[in-house]
Amino acid sequence: MEISEGEKKAEEEKPRKWIIFIVLFLIIIAVIAFFVIIKVYNQLVLTNKSIKSNISALDLYNIYNIDITRTGFFPPTLEIKKGDMVVWKNQDTIPHRVVSKTGDKFDSKNLIEGQNFTIIFTNDSEIDYYDIYYPYLIGKVSIENCSVFEIPF
Repeated sequence: MEISEGEKKAEEEKPRKWIIFIVLFLIIIAVIAFFVIIKVYNQLVLTNKSIKSNISALDLYNIYNIDITRTGFFPPTLEIKKGDMVVWKNQDTIPHRVVSKTGDKFDSKNLIEGQNFTIIFTNDSEIDYYDIYYPYLIGKVSIENCSVFEIPF
């Protein structure tokens, strides 16, 4: 049985149709993948910008630590800039309570061993403070450029 010319031509075109179908399918997959990659990339860029802005906001101020002991505050005097954070930490086995001498600028309430009291200073000022339980324990914070923003930790 011999194959006619028309049948030969039809047999030759079958692989071509499959190749065209596969190429079109691959092009559609590539276009979809391209749009998915662009969307994921944009989300990563936006997330990265958000993270960078949060990090730069944290870099705007410095953090200073003041240890509270039986013998005093260390360091007893501190010079900081507006927006800096000060953390008092009770390093003693007895309770302490840090309060400002003038006005009601801040009051740490009772701090037991290991507890912290944190403030971000936001205005120019000089604040003298002391331990209400041991009034001979005194200290001073000098702030350039003082309202106080207390952080409840």
